Amino acid sequence: MQQRLSAVETLRFQMPYVAFGSRQQTYETLLHSHPESTAPPEQPTASHQPKFFTWVTNNGYGARNASDPAPFSLWDDHVHDFRFPTPEERKWIVDAFRAESVTYSWPDIIIETRFPPNPIPLTVACVAATFIPAGSNWPYLTTNTDYSNPRLPDPLSPHFQLPKWERPSEKQREAVLRALGRLVTVQAVNYIAPIIIVEIALDGRSYSTRSLPGRVGGLLTVYHHSHTPFWPLTCQSRERCITPGTVQDTTNYFLTDLQTLCPEVRVECGLTNRDSGYLDATMASTAGVKLRNTDSGYIRLTVSNHGFINSDEVYHPSSQNGGVCIGHIDERFDALDVALVKLYPSTTFTNGEYFPSPASESPHPFH
Repeated sequence: MQQRLSAVETLRFQMPYVAFGSRQQTYETLLHSHPESTAPPEQPTASHQPKFFTWVTNNGYGARNASDPAPFSLWDDHVHDFRFPTPEERKWIVDAFRAESVTYSWPDIIIETRFPPNPIPLTVACVAATFIPAGSNWPYLTTNTDYSNPRLPDPLSPHFQLPKWERPSEKQREAVLRALGRLVTVQAVNYIAPIIIVEIALDGRSYSTRSLPGRVGGLLTVYHHSHTPFWPLTCQSRERCITPGTVQDTTNYFLTDLQTLCPEVRVECGLTNRDSGYLDATMASTAGVKLRNTDSGYIRLTVSNHGFINSDEVYHPSSQNGGVCIGHIDERFDALDVALVKLYPSTTFTNGEYFPSPASESPHPFH
């Protein structure tokens, strides 16, 4: 293969590294319960833990991240619940992070600031912390119905109380499914402490406003009833404080001497999301390699799944400013963070040209 020199070579020396947790058991999997449940896969043990992921204490709610600078805790071990800060503690948090606002929405603390700390702690005062840019909004979890009525009786016994800040046991989850099954056709039950979000199956039944119990097992309960499952309903991810590097390769390689695309060229998601709505912002990534399925003969381009998590459209080099839609994603492998792009007939791509990189000592061609 021929290596092509490019000014974008400097990018690989400036790109930050971002650590991701294991994808073998996603956040959704941990909180998601179906009537037909399967045991989650065993988590592998990491060979080392960078400081960002080390903990002073790691005992569930009330854990303290190593980067947590607060000299106090907002978790009360005696009552096994969160507590609101004293005026002095509230002032300490505002001053420490130069916060414009602080929202206490247990189990989270949302800190709005123009000056995020580095490194950003995973907890502040032993509470899961999220730092958002000044003027932005925190994306609260929402459902699409108003079926919940807290005045209706709890379908479970008054003596049956689910733990507020712990994942229910298997027997407790079975009891919840049986109780809800007498009222609705359950698609899934999501335990997101301290509330329950029930997904109702589409079986032709309809429900009137405030017709279902607002508490199940003592916990606040809301309902989701739609063709779109609860988790993909909207982008639930938080806004990140990212300052892009000043060097970005926005070259349209169709217009260069190369006249084709190759691995590592810039690709970007479209503004249309997977539910036919519109996105406020796009994400950029780089192209992988072109693969051929030996059985079907289909040809697909690999891209990072997390770069196109909310859109199936793939553009080069951008979804705006003269960019070209080169194809769409038709298959995803979430656990591998890989998505496959079906290229449009007008799109040309070669694996025979690529950008320079240091020689690898790995015996494997892909790593």
